[in-house]
Amino acid sequence: MHPNNRLLLAFLLASACAAPRPEAAVVAEVRPGAMVETAMRDGGQAVGVVAPESPEPAVKTLVIERPENVACALSAERWEGALQLRDGGATFATVRAGKGTLHLPVEGGAAVIDLTGGLELTAVVSAPSVHLARPMALGDFAVPLAETALELAAPHEAGRMNVGLDVSDLFDAPRSVRQVVPCSALQPSKASYDARAFVRQPTRDPVGLVPFTELRSAPQGPVVARLGKSPQARVGAASGASRHVVLQGRGYVASGWVPSAAVDFSSLGMASGVGRLGYRTREYTRTSICSDPLRVWAQIGGERAIIGVLPSGVGYVTSHKETRENTAGFVSVELTTSWLHVDDRAVLLLDSLDVARCQARSKK
Repeated sequence: MHPNNRLLLAFLLASACAAPRPEAAVVAEVRPGAMVETAMRDGGQAVGVVAPESPEPAVKTLVIERPENVACALSAERWEGALQLRDGGATFATVRAGKGTLHLPVEGGAAVIDLTGGLELTAVVSAPSVHLARPMALGDFAVPLAETALELAAPHEAGRMNVGLDVSDLFDAPRSVRQVVPCSALQPSKASYDARAFVRQPTRDPVGLVPFTELRSAPQGPVVARLGKSPQARVGAASGASRHVVLQGRGYVASGWVPSAAVDFSSLGMASGVGRLGYRTREYTRTSICSDPLRVWAQIGGERAIIGVLPSGVGYVTSHKETRENTAGFVSVELTTSWLHVDDRAVLLLDSLDVARCQARSKK
């Protein structure tokens, strides 16, 4: 090669090595819904990129099933209680005076309720309660009031339940009564018996009793309980050296016999009363009706489950209740059933395809 050509080639190679290299592309992480700005290092204008919004959160689908081993299936014309989609879940609705059957499992815990009346509904009852269907002296001395819910002490057995009653407000021993009773003696709602009439409560005012006096089931019967520090009772008939007494407890009346010497007729007691709450009903207009049964879902807290069926010919109202949960493919509705009060956080849903088919059929 000519010497001049070698010099020209060396100059070109040196120039190529000294030239600036092109910058590598800048990669930025883009989070859903976030504005990300990237700038070119050569002084170019910054470019703003908006990532697509994140999809609606997924909703977990649950299945409600009756317990496999049922101790008691208790029916009522006017059941009251809170409904959930699963044990320990959020309350999606409250029932007031609904006709239904409560299925209580042998192992205790949550029960399942079947309700009817404008809606065939099945739901979980996380905290089930039972009442005596007729007056009974638990432990031979404590009669729960008709509206008093009994404690449930699992495990139970088929056809029978272990129930309890707290009597610690009046008695030093026992502080709680436990007894096994047949299903036929129980119901899932408030009863209508008169516990005070059952124990033949005297009409005279209460008087004081000597603290820690023993209570017997009969004048010469066995000791069934021991009174507390400051008992008061209504005193009735006498039998030998014993008097019949009736005590007003917290949710129950206690009846038995004490020594006459334990009664202090110089003291007087006080009586108290309780009130009742009423619930207003809602009137609906512009109801929609389908000639076919419609499946009904309930949704709350990111969970959804089929809770029942709206029978053919029963009306519903399209709802505009706001919810932040994913309800795509469903129509939010309100039902005309007066006994079901849906929680503000929950929605009742119909399949949008079922609704569309009903609407198309009604136009023919």
